[in-house]
Amino acid sequence: FNLSQPKVTVVLAVKNEARFLKQTVADLLGQTYSNIHIIAIDDGSTDETAGILNLYSTKIQIIRNDVSRGQSHCVNRAMELSDSPYLAVADGDDEYVHDKISRQISFLEKHAEIGVCGCQIHTIPAGLHWNLPITHNQILGRMPFNMPMAHPAIIYRRTALLNSRYDETLSQAKDYDFLNRLRHKTRFYNLPFRGVRYRLNKADSQAQQLRIQTATQIRAAILNEDF
Repeated sequence: FNLSQPKVTVVLAVKNEARFLKQTVADLLGQTYSNIHIIAIDDGSTDETAGILNLYSTKIQIIRNDVSRGQSHCVNRAMELSDSPYLAVADGDDEYVHDKISRQISFLEKHAEIGVCGCQIHTIPAGLHWNLPITHNQILGRMPFNMPMAHPAIIYRRTALLNSRYDETLSQAKDYDFLNRLRHKTRFYNLPFRGVRYRLNKADSQAQQLRIQTATQIRAAILNEDF
């Protein structure tokens, strides 16, 4: 560890992610940023996820839920356990470029007003580029229409969270809801580099439909509040 670097806790909440998990963990352990603590929470997996995480038991902290509690619960738990000034969120089936965290922390250390820092992503296997808004005002302008930051690309500044928690009653669009509540407390920024290879088709059709419904309710709340 490079103790001159501020510590970053990476939250890896996984459920039945055995297919791609080795690649994700390797990407996180291979980051050029060295002062990283990974908390992997196995959210009641029934596949080989637990066995794969055990391969890294000397390098990452592993927590297991006997039954699934949901990603929001897992992230909230990691927030409680971590004392790091920065908290990153990762998904167990995405891929991360080697200097993603280094570039984001370098930016955050120079811009104390930014509390949520994301980056651009492209999709796998399709290879599509998602052009996310960059500046705080651009991100706020996108908020009433769709999620303006990629959740697995985000790093939070702990002091910006101000006791905020993910809503554990939401099974979908909890990232959109959380960001909407944070917009009154801190500033956002998406760096222009592509730091995450985001895997498409994560949810089944029922979950996708629920996400659309929840996101529609969040958009309506934003529009009602702002306009």
